[in-house]
Amino acid sequence: MAEDKDIGLHSEKVRNIVGKIPPAMDRYGITVIGIVILAVVAVSMIIPYKETVKFHLKFAPECSTTVGQASLDARQAGALHVGMAVTVDVFHEAAAGRVVSVSPKRVNGRYQVGVELSGEDEITEPVELEATAVVMEKSWFEKLFGKVL
Repeated sequence: MAEDKDIGLHSEKVRNIVGKIPPAMDRYGITVIGIVILAVVAVSMIIPYKETVKFHLKFAPECSTTVGQASLDARQAGALHVGMAVTVDVFHEAAAGRVVSVSPKRVNGRYQVGVELSGEDEITEPVELEATAVVMEKSWFEKLFGKVL
């Protein structure tokens, strides 16, 4: 019985299949897949990834016309630090600001953050405005894999 298997391995049909040169798609398929992966990595090193924190600022002009307060959860407050630049949407126009305080303790389960408007921007009536702080600006590759090699 063992002799039958040996004969089958060396038959002409098996030698024809093993001796065939694969078509071009089989020969170059791995190369094409490798080039596509390298292209994706190269593009990911170029495309920027901007991580932002959006929050609402409440202005009370009786306290201050330039400083607003926000109540944030731990993840959002942890991403902010004093001196960080903030963009505030003041009646559909962008105004620059900066973080002036981040409370170290929670009040009612949330952290208090103070943001001061820069320049001549002042709020004269009680209002709630949307603010955006850019926490991180890296490429997608740096975001996924850390530092660039």
